[in-house]
Amino acid sequence: MDEEIRRNALIVMFGGISTVEALILNTLWILARHPDWMEAVRSDRSQLPAILEESIRLIGPVQSATRLVTRNMEVDGVQLRQGDIVNLILSAANHDPAVFEAPGEFRPRRASASRHLSFAAGPHLCLLMHLARAEAAIALAVLFDLLPGLRVDLQHTCPPRGQCFASRQG
Repeated sequence: MDEEIRRNALIVMFGGISTVEALILNTLWILARHPDWMEAVRSDRSQLPAILEESIRLIGPVQSATRLVTRNMEVDGVQLRQGDIVNLILSAANHDPAVFEAPGEFRPRRASASRHLSFAAGPHLCLLMHLARAEAAIALAVLFDLLPGLRVDLQHTCPPRGQCFASRQG
């Protein structure tokens, strides 16, 4: 039991650092690509929750989750056996056109934005998801207050999800 508690504490401590950092950076990158929303949040911080939620959906800080199958089952015609390891692509679920109209577009006023799976679901729902949102909102508000002229040079900035290396090859 102590080992399980230790492992969960490590996930909370270290997972919370990198994921919130990614959320902040991904949101800045998205806002740089949507200057109208950048100006909206600069002039009205009440826009931050909707902008963050849509950023979390569009480019979630966690793209996938690995799980252990606990019982034999069939999912969409695929047989899964107890003990199998599966990798769930959360980012694909967040782009499901059956749930999100025009899923590849940044739409902070999207009614379904909060239906994303970026914080997982069920028993694996992120314990500190509300803290992550609050930390990101505070960090972005402070950043905009301290650096009112902040700009992101998209010509020298890598897009999220490791696309930078591939885009610089050609």
